[in-house]
Amino acid sequence: MREFLRTREILNTNDMDHMSNDHPIDENISSNNFLGEKSHLRKNLFLLFAIFLISSFSFGQVVPVTTPAGGFEIDGNLISNSPTNGAGDWVQGGSGSGGFLFNANGTPVNVVRTVRFQDPYSPSTDNVFQGGGKFNDNPNNTWKWQLNSTSGKSDIGNVFVHLAEDATNDQWIIVGADRLETNGTSYIDFEFLQGTIAATGTSGNNRPFTASGPHNGRTIGDFLISVEYTNGGSNPIVRFYRWSLISGTNYDYIEQFPGPIAFAATNSSGSVSAPLGAFGTNTYSQFQFVEAAINVSAFFTGIGNPCDGLTIGTVFVKTKSSSSTTASLEDFVAPVPVKLVLGNAEISYSPADLCNSFADVTLDGVLGGVFSSTQGLSIDSQTGRIDLTNSTPGTYTVTYSFLSEGCPKTTTTSVTIPNKAPAPAVASFDYCIGDGNKTPVVTPAQGYTIKWYDSAMNPLAAAPSISTTTAGTFTYYISQIKSGECESTKALVTIKVDSCSLTLVKAATNGPSGEDCLDPTLNPTINYSFLLTNNGAFPLSNIQLSDPLFQAPNPAVSFTLSNNGNGDAILDVNESWTYTASYTITPTDIENGQVENQATASGVANGKTVSDLSGTAVDNDTPTIVPICQEEEFSITKLATPQTYDAVGDEISYDITVTNDGNVTLEGILVTDPLTGLSQLITSLAPQADTVIVTTYTIDQDDLDAGQVDNTATATFGQEERTADEQVTAIQEEEFSITKL
Repeated sequence: MREFLRTREILNTNDMDHMSNDHPIDENISSNNFLGEKSHLRKNLFLLFAIFLISSFSFGQVVPVTTPAGGFEIDGNLISNSPTNGAGDWVQGGSGSGGFLFNANGTPVNVVRTVRFQDPYSPSTDNVFQGGGKFNDNPNNTWKWQLNSTSGKSDIGNVFVHLAEDATNDQWIIVGADRLETNGTSYIDFEFLQGTIAATGTSGNNRPFTASGPHNGRTIGDFLISVEYTNGGSNPIVRFYRWSLISGTNYDYIEQFPGPIAFAATNSSGSVSAPLGAFGTNTYSQFQFVEAAINVSAFFTGIGNPCDGLTIGTVFVKTKSSSSTTASLEDFVAPVPVKLVLGNAEISYSPADLCNSFADVTLDGVLGGVFSSTQGLSIDSQTGRIDLTNSTPGTYTVTYSFLSEGCPKTTTTSVTIPNKAPAPAVASFDYCIGDGNKTPVVTPAQGYTIKWYDSAMNPLAAAPSISTTTAGTFTYYISQIKSGECESTKALVTIKVDSCSLTLVKAATNGPSGEDCLDPTLNPTINYSFLLTNNGAFPLSNIQLSDPLFQAPNPAVSFTLSNNGNGDAILDVNESWTYTASYTITPTDIENGQVENQATASGVANGKTVSDLSGTAVDNDTPTIVPICQEEEFSITKLATPQTYDAVGDEISYDITVTNDGNVTLEGILVTDPLTGLSQLITSLAPQADTVIVTTYTIDQDDLDAGQVDNTATATFGQEERTADEQVTAIQEEEFSITKL
């Protein structure tokens, strides 16, 4: 329901007295009160006329501010687009173009222009005044506070404050507040202080306040807007007070009468939704919520000096139970620091923005002015945006010129555009798989520091740690920074993790094929080739090749690099080098029947040493085996001494010689001679070595009669036999004699 406070048709003497007592006017106050040196009667008449004007503000009015969109509807309802479609309010309502000031979670859409205060209503946590303090007392001397409960009609839960401008650049303060109970008369004042005030102390029932204002805890020009509920809240009245010098060191809040510059309303038509919460519920009962809008620019004009202006640093919200200025204060919301520039303007630029392509101004206060600067700075005169791309590094003065209620004003700020740090070079890092965690290191220019970013340009606290467990390519960015200079342009850093490896194939170039063997007599040396190939992803340096065959105790042999690829001493990816060396076959090799061996090659990639054992092909590490032909050959000879005999009993000595004519040791040669009864085992006989066995035979008569002795000795090795024959001859004397006795 829309209501309008109508002009009071009757104002009796009691009303006059009430105004005179509750709102005293001193003869010494400034001309801002429009009173001058007039008589007391004229003062009261003017008071009567001023209150008549203030009491003429309306309910259900849309304040024509630019934020929120559609203006702000003063109707005691918190929802935009309700009841007026297209009108803004505290929180978002139904469909419609009307804007809102708070998001659904209670955070302000614009934290610079909009604030919300919340006050506990539990007896154990509610901060309340300790009885006796008045709204115009010196907070440092008189006010005390404690944790306790207060009367329901004075208990605050939520307070909202918003600063906005209308199309004519007038500034408006829009406030809203609630109370726990709606019976009786309640009074909420919104005190706007240029200085600070704080409820200090941590225990007890007489905790102090500390205020920084130099004029009895406040600063001349501080003002207070009070919203008064009378008759249960159906008639909200807005009053204005300004902190003024009375005389000497006496100061007081003096009520001002600037004219019809405010709108106020309660939820007089019934319960309304409270989306941000209200004393544990989401609904305000009738008369529980009040809101008001005050044209601050008109306020300064109405009190006599339209060129006044001030910057508010603290908002302090408190209650008392009656409209009397002598009533005791009850509940309060903890003072909140703010920055509200009223009737004036302040401009600034964030130093961090001065290193971007553009820097936007932060403007607190009156809008609609124009910007200018000293030469060398490219600035948009309407928005204050600095085009840093087309500006020269240096220090400039930016001036903002504006009108406040017809008063021309200017404010300035100094802007320093730093030099830009030099960009680092594009960098790349290569790491081998399995080389642990690696941290890339980029050396900055002298005096600068490297700053790292991930692939999405998010800043990192330090250089990244790269896992080399698996292959991959990673992208990062770096810049250079230095105090007093803008961060450099970012440079790309590519990090690649991949395999680092090589293969070594060893082959005997003169070796036999198939099941053949190498005849050491015909080929006393083995000619080897070593094919070294980089099958990894990165070039290899410091190539090393070693083979025990060519090291002590064997004779040292140097490798010959017969093919070194492109000749740059770097084994590039997929490049092959060929080494050669020759090995002289040893008796031990022949005895073994083969030469079996592996070589090792190594190289360095990205600081990691990799190696490979040689194989017969690139896909194995099988040792290279060269079969050596073995010759198991032996012979036997037999020599008799003496070569003749002539008598029974003569002894013939036989020297039986067994010779290893092959190239391997023969083990287990059995030598036999049936004539002499010889049977002897030669356990081992080295190549080209021989063994002599001596055996004897005694001549008997049969041998003399036979005329000769034939003898054969046999050497047996495995399935092989060798024999040696020897013959000795008898000297026969066919002589006889006869005797007769």
